[in-house]
Amino acid sequence: MLNRRILRVKAMQSLYAMNLVREADMEVTKIRLSAEYDPDLNANELPDMDALKASRETALKLFNEHYEEGSAPKSDDIDEEIVNTVNKHIQEFHNMVSKDELTTKKNMVNELDKIYFHYLKLLMLPEEFALLDQRDFEKRQSSLSGAASKSVKGFNFHQNPYVKAFKNFKSFELERIRKNITWDNHRDQLHSWFKEIKKDDKEFQDYQALAEPTNEDHLNILNHIVKGLPFKMENMTLFMEEEDIHWTENKSIIKSLINKTIKSYDENLEEKYSLMDLNKNEEEDIPFFKELYTETISKDKEYEDIIARKAKNWEVGRMATMDRIILKMALAEMINFPSIPVKVTINEYIELSKKYSTPKSKQFVNGILDVMANELTSEGVIKKSGRGLIDNQ
Repeated sequence: MLNRRILRVKAMQSLYAMNLVREADMEVTKIRLSAEYDPDLNANELPDMDALKASRETALKLFNEHYEEGSAPKSDDIDEEIVNTVNKHIQEFHNMVSKDELTTKKNMVNELDKIYFHYLKLLMLPEEFALLDQRDFEKRQSSLSGAASKSVKGFNFHQNPYVKAFKNFKSFELERIRKNITWDNHRDQLHSWFKEIKKDDKEFQDYQALAEPTNEDHLNILNHIVKGLPFKMENMTLFMEEEDIHWTENKSIIKSLINKTIKSYDENLEEKYSLMDLNKNEEEDIPFFKELYTETISKDKEYEDIIARKAKNWEVGRMATMDRIILKMALAEMINFPSIPVKVTINEYIELSKKYSTPKSKQFVNGILDVMANELTSEGVIKKSGRGLIDNQ
């Protein structure tokens, strides 16, 4: 299940990705600006290479000095044409960044949909493997004759009552149809996995060999197939890593959703399972998720200046990139979400620094956040209100 810590991680990953994209946009813009001063090979006269070089250097210097401001000022010392060219590329740079920020935010939200998508897709595995088991059973049965064909053993899985219950799981079926989730493009993959399970998985082999499996046996093998193998079996894990670049972080959420679905089984209901919600507090948490990203992006320069003032013995440019992102996110949260206690915010971002930044980041982030929280609260920049909170505390 999603919680706010996971949402903070997702936002942090997107902000880190956007940081890389912004750097790429910067390099592309500089290449394009530099190309403005390449010699015209079709010109009738040879260009003044020294003059072109000097103009290029002036343009790049002007761009580096003023791109954050949005435009370069006109100057008697610099040719107006160079200033206009630089401003054109500054505008193009900011347009690229703005477009990429929106795309990254959209992808960030889509990542949540992808988690739910893979939850539903992995929940389909029992039915898919049951069909393969039934196919093997019928193939074996057809190869025999007489009484022998009616006493084929070793194919319990397609008769598993907990697996059969998925056939009447109508809300699950409708959700799969609505999201167009199938294994049709990976039939060979399913066959390969099932063949490997039959050949190498002792727990499955023991279950198939049972003469009369109990309900406990049926439930245990279902848990093994859907809650265990996708997260342990090497070929399945490699497949999921290719399907989802954030599989390492997402798999625990998906496993939890699957676990809760299997535990929801109630034989007295027509639909014996219940689908799980990815986030029970979606109306509050998703706006928090989006706003955290947006506020951190839109106030980047402002927050960097605050960090620079408060971290007196540290140059912001020399901080680890992830530390800067974590500090800016923490500032955005402390300033813009009055109902979240400062201590909660600090503890959350210390945890992120421990897991996702350098070995020394915990102490560094803790120290800087403590200083910023105390001083910004005293200055009235951070104001807390709501149940259990007092303004400016």
